[in-house]
Amino acid sequence: MVLVFGRISGIEISNQDLTAREFFYWQIPVARIQVTPVYRQPLSSCASETEIASLLKPLQPGITPQWDLVQFNDAFVKDGGSRSDGAILWEYLQLNQDTYFFWIEWTKKHPTRAKELWPAIQDLARSHLYSGMPKLFELYRYGDSDNSLIPERDEAITDLAKFYIEDFLARDDLESAKKISAMARPYDAHGLLKSFDKQLDSGNSSPSAETPSAADKAPDANPTTNEKK
Repeated sequence: MVLVFGRISGIEISNQDLTAREFFYWQIPVARIQVTPVYRQPLSSCASETEIASLLKPLQPGITPQWDLVQFNDAFVKDGGSRSDGAILWEYLQLNQDTYFFWIEWTKKHPTRAKELWPAIQDLARSHLYSGMPKLFELYRYGDSDNSLIPERDEAITDLAKFYIEDFLARDDLESAKKISAMARPYDAHGLLKSFDKQLDSGNSSPSAETPSAADKAPDANPTTNEKK
């Protein structure tokens, strides 16, 4: 029974370098008593390949990878498990075209766009803003040209940051608002985020019980699985 129903497994993705790994262990069903260590092993994804990895920002000294949950599998529960926000990035990274990873080939053919896209995706991952990734992925993969899309990219990230900063301030979560602001400032070419400076510096926010959370307001973040021609 333990071997059949007691296996717990899942996938995690590093919000630092976008690599992924699988984990698994066994527990006694119902009692939920773990009976084996947690085993982990790396998973193949396009982000671990040189073409993309070389475009990412290196980890700063003393910083270790942090892992976000993608998928959690439990054979004993009725629905078999659950998925988390990290699944948004994972599904994009796993897109296949014929027998190869779509984004590896795309990166080879679009060096200009790739240099703009991947560090931005990495910044969003480090800020746990997975919901903003589909818009960037779809923006950059559209069409065959390799022209720069920096203005469009920066606008998308600034709008996303503004959305979450407003939400965090409304819920009196100043620390989270500051982190999002710090991440997005390099993309804010028009200084739109400066309007939050007084609130972020003074610690004054405007919480409202009627203000919905970002999770309630955020647009659908499901990745498109079919390649655009």
